[in-house]
Formats: sequence, C-alpha cells, structure tokens
Amino acid sequence: MESQSHSSDDGTVIGESVREVRQTFSSGKTREASWRREQLKRLLSLLLEREDDICRALGQDLGKHHVESYRDEVGPLIKSVNYALQGLKKWMAGRKADLPLAAFPASAELVPEPLGVVLIMSSWNFPFARRLCWVAFRVNLLLCWTSFRTMFGTVNRSDCRGECCGYKTVGAISSIVVGISGLSSCLFGYDGHKNRPSGVSVGEQLLQQKWDKIFFTGSAKVGRVVMTAAAKNLTSVALELGGKCPAVVDVLSSSWDQKIAMKRILSAKFGTCAGQACIAIDYILVEKKFSSTLVELLKTAILDMFGENPKENIARIINKSHFSRLRNLLDEPMVRNTIVHGGWLDEDNLFVEPTLLLDPPVNSGIMSEEVFGPLLPIITLERIEDSIEFINSMPRPLAIYAFTNSEGLKKKLSSRTSSGSIVFNDAIIQYVADSLPFGGVGESGFGRYHGKFSFEAFSHEKAIARRSFLVDFWKTSKSYKNAAPHSPTTISITPASPQPTESGKKRKSQDKQAGSIEKRRVLRSDKCTSASNKGKKRVYYRKVIYDGGEFSAGDDVYVKRREDGSSDDEDPEVEECRACFKPAGKRIMIECDDCLNGFHLTCLKPPLKEVPEGDWICNYCEARKSGKILEFPEPPKGKKRARTAREKLLSSDLWAVRIESLWKEVDGSYWCRARWYIIPEETAVGRQPHNLRRELYRTNDFADIEMESIIRHCYVMSPKEFSKAVNGGDDVFLCEYEYDIQWHSFKRIAEIDKNEDDGEGADTDDDWNSCDESDSVSEEDIEYDDESKINLLPRTSPAHPVAANSRKGRIFGLQRIGARKIPEHVRCHKQTDLEKAKATLLLATLPKSLPCRDKEMDEMTTFIKGAICDEQCLGRCLYIHGVPGTGKTMSVLAVMRNLKSEVDAGSIRPYCFVEINGLKLASPENIYSVIYEGLSGHRVGWKKALHFLNERFSDENKRGKDTRPCFIQILDWPNKPNSKLIVIGIANTMDLPEKLLPRISSRMGIQRLCFGPYNYQQLQEIILSRLKGIDAFEKLAIEFASRKVAAVSGDARRALEICRRAAELADYRAKKSPLSSTDGKIMVGMADVESAIKEMFQAPHIQVIRSSSKLSKIFLAAMVHELYKTGMAETTFEKLAMTVSCFCSSNGEMVPGYDTLLKVGCKLGECRILLCEAGTRHKLQKLQLNYPSDDVTFALKDSKELPWLAKYL
Repeated sequence: MESQSHSSDDGTVIGESVREVRQTFSSGKTREASWRREQLKRLLSLLLEREDDICRALGQDLGKHHVESYRDEVGPLIKSVNYALQGLKKWMAGRKADLPLAAFPASAELVPEPLGVVLIMSSWNFPFARRLCWVAFRVNLLLCWTSFRTMFGTVNRSDCRGECCGYKTVGAISSIVVGISGLSSCLFGYDGHKNRPSGVSVGEQLLQQKWDKIFFTGSAKVGRVVMTAAAKNLTSVALELGGKCPAVVDVLSSSWDQKIAMKRILSAKFGTCAGQACIAIDYILVEKKFSSTLVELLKTAILDMFGENPKENIARIINKSHFSRLRNLLDEPMVRNTIVHGGWLDEDNLFVEPTLLLDPPVNSGIMSEEVFGPLLPIITLERIEDSIEFINSMPRPLAIYAFTNSEGLKKKLSSRTSSGSIVFNDAIIQYVADSLPFGGVGESGFGRYHGKFSFEAFSHEKAIARRSFLVDFWKTSKSYKNAAPHSPTTISITPASPQPTESGKKRKSQDKQAGSIEKRRVLRSDKCTSASNKGKKRVYYRKVIYDGGEFSAGDDVYVKRREDGSSDDEDPEVEECRACFKPAGKRIMIECDDCLNGFHLTCLKPPLKEVPEGDWICNYCEARKSGKILEFPEPPKGKKRARTAREKLLSSDLWAVRIESLWKEVDGSYWCRARWYIIPEETAVGRQPHNLRRELYRTNDFADIEMESIIRHCYVMSPKEFSKAVNGGDDVFLCEYEYDIQWHSFKRIAEIDKNEDDGEGADTDDDWNSCDESDSVSEEDIEYDDESKINLLPRTSPAHPVAANSRKGRIFGLQRIGARKIPEHVRCHKQTDLEKAKATLLLATLPKSLPCRDKEMDEMTTFIKGAICDEQCLGRCLYIHGVPGTGKTMSVLAVMRNLKSEVDAGSIRPYCFVEINGLKLASPENIYSVIYEGLSGHRVGWKKALHFLNERFSDENKRGKDTRPCFIQILDWPNKPNSKLIVIGIANTMDLPEKLLPRISSRMGIQRLCFGPYNYQQLQEIILSRLKGIDAFEKLAIEFASRKVAAVSGDARRALEICRRAAELADYRAKKSPLSSTDGKIMVGMADVESAIKEMFQAPHIQVIRSSSKLSKIFLAAMVHELYKTGMAETTFEKLAMTVSCFCSSNGEMVPGYDTLLKVGCKLGECRILLCEAGTRHKLQKLQLNYPSDDVTFALKDSKELPWLAKYL
C-alpha cells in the first residue's frame, strides 16, 4: 500500500510539473535569442566558478579522478557552451527556399521552431555533463525533464537503497542532482529543468505523460520499452543504446606508434568511468602473430598509466549489482583461464582491476553482451582483414576504432562496415567534437546530436511561403475551353527544380507531342515576360534516363563517329560465332586473344571440350603468324555479317567517351561533357607490339556532345579490374594510360589520380556542393548561352583526327559541378590587402608572369625552335645551370607552355615532351623506364627500356655491357644520326661538361645557359610583380628585403618568404590593434621586414651553428665550399677532410687528425645540422647539409673567432 501511495504521489507531482512547464513554454518568453544567450553566459560563469566543487562531488560519488572529471564532464561542457554561443545566431536564422516559377512573385523560407517539452532520460555514468549539455545545445527548446533515477534503476535492477562503499548511493548521487537542479533554477529564474532522483516507478510515470520528444540513453532492452510507450502518444524518439565497440589493432612496426596507440586504447577503455561508457572500447581484434606483442605492450602501458595501485586512478563500479554481473562474466567456464593480466576484484570497495583476456570463447557472455566495465577481451585473427567479417557478424556498434597505418585497411573498414562513427588511430575523439554528429545505427540507436545537430534534432523546421495578389497565372476552366489549341499565348515552362531522375525522349517524340495541352502552361502577363526569360537556365543532373538507357556522370559509352554512318544503325549486342554465324545460345563460346573473334567450342577444328586456361589463339591467327593463308568462312548466302560495337570501335567506326557531366538545355535537349578515348592506332606512335587488342587510351581532350549521338554503355577498366573481368562481355576494354594529344606523350592514370588525391586528403563530404537527397543537382547560377548548337559535321585535323562532333572553346563552368562550397563566413569576408599579399607571396602560388628572365627564355625558345624547324629534327643538348632559387625550372616550364600554344595554333611541328625530376627516381637507372614510358605508353624494366631506347635513338648494335653513367648515355643520344632527340638538363653544378671524358664532351657539343643570382633590382621587380594591384608594402621595405637577400644568395624564394612573413607580422599587428580602423591603413614597413629577417636568420639551427666549436665551424665552412665548388649536395668524408686540412694550413690553424674530424662530423650529425652515415664507414662516409647553405653562410660569415672563413663562403 505504501508503494502504491508513493507511486501515486509521484504521478501527481509529475503531472503537475508537466503542466507547469507547458504553461511556461506557451508564454513564449524563452524563444528570444537574447534570453537564450543570457542563460548560456550564466551557465558558463557558473561552470567556471564551481569547477572544483563539481570535480570534488564526482570524485566522492563515483570515484572519478579530478583529471577524468574535468576531461569528461566540466571541460566538454564549457567547450559546448562556447560553441553554442558562437553559432546560436546562425542556427536560429531561417533559410530561404525556392518556389516554382508559376508562383511568381512569391518567396519562401524555412524557420526552426522549438519542439516543446522534451523528456531526457540520461545515464548515470556522466551525471553532470549529460544533463547540462542539453541546456547548452537545445537553446531552441523551452526546457527538458531529466529522469536520472530511471536509467539508474535499470542498471541496478532495484531501487538502489543499499549501502555502497560506506555511503548511501542515493544520497551521494542525489547531491549531484540537487546541485544540478539548483543550477537550473539559477539559470532560468524558475525550476524549469526538472530532476527526479527516485526509483524505477518514476520512469514508468514519466513515460505515461505526453511529450513532444523523448531522448533516451541506455540499454536496448529498456529502449524498446521507451519506444512502446512513445508510440501510444505518437511521440518521436531518439535513442543512444551503445553496443560492443571494437578496436582493430593492426601490426604497428614503429615503437612510437605502438606507445601512442596503447595509451589511447587504455584511455578509451579504463579511463572512461572504468569502461562503464557506451563509447568505451569493448574488445580488441588483432592478428595472431601480433597478439603476444600487443599483450606485453598493454601490460607495460597499464603500469605506466595507472601505477602499481590502479585503485587510486580508476573509477569504481557503480553498485553491487553491476559488480556481481562483471564477476559472473569472469567466472564463466573457459573465460577465467583466458586472463593474461589483472582479474583481481575488491567487492568491499566495488573495484575491478584492469583486466586483459586473450581469446575468450566467442559465445561466452563477455563477448555476446556489452561488457560495461574494465574487462578487455582480445580476439586473435589470422589476417587483420578478417576483422571486417567479425564486426559484421555482430550487431552494428556505436563506434569502431582502428589503429593502423594501412590506407587500404582504412578504406575497407570505412566502406564495408556500418557503425555510428569510425575513428582511426584514436578513440572517443568523435564524442568531444561538437562539429561531428554523435549517434548510433541499427541496434546501437538512432538519431544524432552534438552542436548544431542537437539543435536540429530538437527543432521543427517550419515552412513559410508568401505570395502577393499582384499577378495570377491560372485561368478558369472556361478560359481553357475557349483557348485555341495552338494559341500563341501558351508556352512550355521548365521546372525550376527537376525531379530526382529526369526522363528524356528523343527530339522526334518531343516534336510529335509538341501540341499536347497537358504539357503547356498559360503565358503570364506582359508585365512578367522579362522575369520568365531571366529564369531560363541549364539544369544539371547526376543521372539521366534517355531513350530507355540510364546514364550517369562517370559512365563510359559508345558514340556515333559520323552523323551519316550507316554502320552505326546495326548494333548486335550478342556476338555471333565466326564459323557458323549463329549466336551463342546455350553453347559455350571462346574468344581469340589475337583477332577477338568468337567461336563455339564445337565449331573449332578440332573441337574443344572445355575452355583452355590462359591465352588462346584461333587456328586462323596461328596460320597467319606461320605464313600460311587461311581465310575466315564466308556467311551463308543472303546473310550479312553484323559487326558488334566493339568491332566498330576498334576499326575507328565508333568513338568511346567517358561522361563527365550531364545537363538539359533550355530548349529541352540533353547534352553531356565527354572525355575521348582513342585506340592505339590513332596515337602518334601507332599500335605497338605490347598493346593489347582491347586496349584504349584516355585523352585530355573534351567536348560537349548531344545525348542523341550516344549509342549505349561500354566498360573501360583499369588493369586490375580488367584482369578480373573474365566473363565481362564483349564491351569490356582496358585503359592504363592517358595520352596527351598536344605533346603526344603518355602518363599512367594511377599517377594522375594520385596527384589529384594528394591535394584533397583532408576534405569532408560537407565541403562539396552536391545534393545528398536527390539524384538531380540543384540549378546552377549559369545563364543560358545563346550560342549556336553543336555542329555535327566531321572535323579534320592534320595532327590528330578527333571526334566529328568535338568542339573546343566552349566552357560553361562545368567544373562547378562538385566544386567545393566556400564557407559562408569566408564568402562574406572581404580580404584585406595584407591578406591578399600573404596569399600571392606563397611559393606555391604560380605567378602570372616570370620577370627578369626574358633573355634566358628567348635563348631557350630559339634553341628549341632551331632544333625542330623545317622538316627535320636535329639532336641537341642544352645544359642550364645556376645557383638555387634563380628560376631555372620555372623558366623552362614557362617556355614549354608557350610553345604548346604555338603547337595548337599549327605554327610549329608537334613534338613529344617528357619532364623528369631526378629527385623522384629511386635509382639513376630508372630514368630509362620513365623516358620509354612517356614516349610509348608502356612500362618496362630499366634494362629493357635502355635496349629499346638504344634501338630508337642509335643505329649501333652494342655488344657487351655498357658501363657509362646514365647521364652520359642520355647526353650521347642526341649526337646520333636521326635520333631527333633534344635534351635540356637543369642542375646546380657549374662544371658538369668539364667532368665528362674529353672525347665524349667534344662529341656532344653541349650548349650552356647560365642563370646568375638575382641582384637586388631583379628581386625587387619579382616581388613587385607578385604584388601588382595590392597596396600593402612600403617601397623601402621591399627594397630593404631585396638588398638583404641579394647580399647573401640572390635566392628569389628566400626574398618571397621574408616578404610573406613580414606581411603576416603586419597583419597580426593590424588585427591586434583595436584602433587600426581609425588610425588609417597599416602597411608592411621596414620594421616588419627586419623582424622577419631576424626570425628567419635567427632560427634555432643558426644559433647552434654560431655557438659550435671552432673546428665545427671550419668543418661546416668546408661543406659549403665543397657544395659551391662541385654543385653536389652530398660529399664524402675523405674530400671534406682534405678541404679542412687545406683551410687550417693556409690560415695558421692546427691541422686536426682524421679521428678528430670524424668525431666532429658525427657530433654535427647528432645535432641534425648534417645528415651523415655511420662513422664506421670512415673515409667513405657520406655527408650532406640538413639546412640551406645560405643559413650556414649567414651564421659563419661574421664570426669574430674565425674571420678568415668569410673568404670561403
């Protein structure tokens, strides 16, 4: 009776409280943004004032360490409040929406409004942050009811009135709850944030009330109860149910990676309320060969992190019931003997030692249910890839954690598993990021929150549409009846927002239905005619269904080669047998790897019983190769053999293209942007022996073509995909290389894609301008171009026969599809002159022009044109040398770009240009492979490449082994008759020709072009050219920087870096000063440049060099001297020792011994001033400066201890 009375009292109190808060919500006083900001500021102030009290209470009640309390409770809450304060105004603002054109003039917007009164059933493990975080983020709600005891009761499975650790559990926890209620009262000015610290019955009473939304955190079992109760009142629910979160640990070879990974794993398991958290790591998956190493690493890390007595640093188990549950999990058969560390239980203090278990039974309780405690099972697998199958065999988790350096494993885990979130090389970091949504999937829950996502989860986006009485487009039914069927007052209105999948028909069908009244709309009044014309725009699509086929961006298709080609009309998709001219039917056909004809196994002579393994060549091709004549059978009389699309493509009767984008023009016609494929016969080198019969080349040529010319799909695959497509059909092709139709050179597609990916590795999906809810892309802001339609007449070119319907020079901003969205705050921010200067002075920014090198560029242009003039190509060599930072490489590439435009114009002959960066070669011999691949589009080893290149550039048949260095071999080729090879070499070494053998040097006849260091006027001109139109620098400041750099090295890169850093300092000073807007414009002055120079030339390594010993300074000066003398960055200890000895003997210093110098070199290597090999190599030891030689020169030239060093620098 007492219990029933108590339950009745609770129901009465709850009902009254709900009515109270609904009345408060109806008053509307909590909707204003100013009121909400004030509450957030009060909450922030209270958190900062009572931080110590909160951490102390959490330590007393739950045994949480002060660091853990701040990390998991107070710190995240402070961060969340600050985040909400920053985004509140933007979140509450409505956003505009589009309306159909027929509703003109009208406007619409979507405005978020609070859902109302929400029930929050939060968990006990984060009693403080879980309650007040909703206050921080659900600023669009009036208030929420936190039922602490409901979740507490489900965990305890009792009313939790017993003794725990010598204190009353209810009393202790209640102190936190009462404190929270007090905070709520202080914040809201009334008791709006309700907390009910009592038994399970309160939870039942709460669920019987009418709520606008329920958010529940807990087990799946109780989650089903919550959803059942919510369904009675049609209340929406968000659930966070946790689950078994796995950690996949790959083999980590680096000791540093191992140490960091173990620390993060243990923090995510034992540091989160002793594992009593839904996002804690539940179990580990590891390869069997790495398991023993992992166990030892975890044992060591546990000792380092928690000490010999972890009881002082790990939270306690919440109550005796849960403690008994964990003990039962360990006491199961075949589980206790899998413990490899820990296992000690202290029931009096409710403490469980951090425990590791190796390979417990998969069907045991510890692996079938969420552990929710400091027990960590480790499951071993044969291969780490098997972890994907293991994870998929379990219910979908709230989070997956993976510690690996393998990009392949990361991609597989991301694409082949399903979870609420996935984190690589860390754990729980996603929970504290307000910019990421947090929530589960499937049995781990649904709904998401954190940051703006919490605001959206508890808001309703109300649609508001406004229209005036100014104009009405719709006529009465009587008007429609009297309207003439072809009245000039009717037009077709294109929808402003297309359907997800737009269906299009060919023009013929469109013309037949042009008179249909159902597809017409009445013309608006003359007052709105101009608005109608202005609304005409292209509409872009991801996918288009056209003429019965579905086409998407990225598809490969056949395209008609010529408009009048009668062969294109026939397209048998099923190939006929070349012997009996009948389709395959139920009989097996085999394809010849040479002629690509298909044959029935029974039609062959002799017939085959099964398909042979490997390559197979038909009898006709074998006879042709052996010199015999064996004709293919003729088709029966009256039957014409129909060629497939594949045969037409390989015989140049069709094109193959890749669709880059799709759109519909204003006139209703469908077009696509296409990239052309070509067959090997259409390249400059023709078909080579290494080309496969089904091989195509992707080109860098694009065109806009009408969908009318597309026939159907084909499938162009990479080598890896092609090797697996054994039964892929007749329309499968191989493409490994891209062919440059201007340079006639080849480059692997994999390398091109890799270079593109490297510039975009940190982007997220939210940064891309694409619609996730529809297959159609929203209309672009591109006005219709009245330019004439694509000309389908054949187009001829003396250099390369491109598509008949190809057309260049027409760009509509197609690259905007999928382009990154610029964040709103960036779009609204207008860059200052200082910010523009910082951006344009970056070394990565390509300049619009290259000043001060016109003479050198003219010489290079004359050299190249002279070598390829008329109808001959003369083999020549040009050697370009100069100190670093003088624009050598940039000038050569600028000349090649200029010549490329002349090749396109037809003023000079086309040629193949291959660019090679020697620093990217693994070994010098690999240069042969790179050259041959660029010329032929075929990848071979360097020995075979050298053989082919010798055959191509030289008529000599060499016998024996060629022992000459690679660069001498390459420089010798242009001198051969009819080699038609031009070599342009770029290096810092001045005297390379003198180092060659006299006989070879005289035969080569190398021309030289020297790039001298920039003087201060040239450096000044380079900087001013970059800053053209930007008024950010004082003229004296630029001159000062130029003179400083010219006096040291003349390196333009160093001058640009100094000016960029000076702009950064000035920009920082401008933004820091509150009076900058009134004091006038802040510009970069000499003081900023001087500060930048001091920063650059007073770096830590320069200070180390200045403070080094006398012998170390001589050693480094000798390094710089050798660098300038030879141009080689690397030298040997023997050469360096001789130079040091010469320096010392010439300047009255004691000559050191070899052992002393060896110690000096190794010491500088330990300081990372030098990069050197082990000292055991002695005279053969190789050394190299780890910093620019200019820094060493700057540090040593004014040495008071050794003033004579300046003459060697």
